[in-house]
Amino acid sequence: MMYFEKDLVNKAIALIDGKSKSDELKAFTDVNDINNMIRNLQINRDYQWDAIKLNQRLREEYPSIEKLLNLGRSMVNNSVGNNTIYDVVSAIIAELNADKYGIYVDVLLKHEVINDMKEFIEKVD
Repeated sequence: MMYFEKDLVNKAIALIDGKSKSDELKAFTDVNDINNMIRNLQINRDYQWDAIKLNQRLREEYPSIEKLLNLGRSMVNNSVGNNTIYDVVSAIIAELNADKYGIYVDVLLKHEVINDMKEFIEKVD
């Protein structure tokens, strides 16, 4: 599991919210879509296919998402196995949350708040 620097997460949210009418409109909309989809999934499992399509679209539009996940995977101690078992909805929600943090890191890099994705990651376990 990856943990992110709380101050940088808050900075990304502020940048997205503060710039929602200009250059960060897409990020603002996408983060809202993620949050709404997570809420919908928690109420009704029938949203699974829509959530998967949203996840696929975001992964295509934001290369930072996959880069951040790969960076986290490279930082984890692989000697300790991850025995966490997820049901389908929980797995989709985890993927959507990863998308959200990938968008946050994308915004921080774009606004030069950070120069390297590693700065965004607090720890990985």
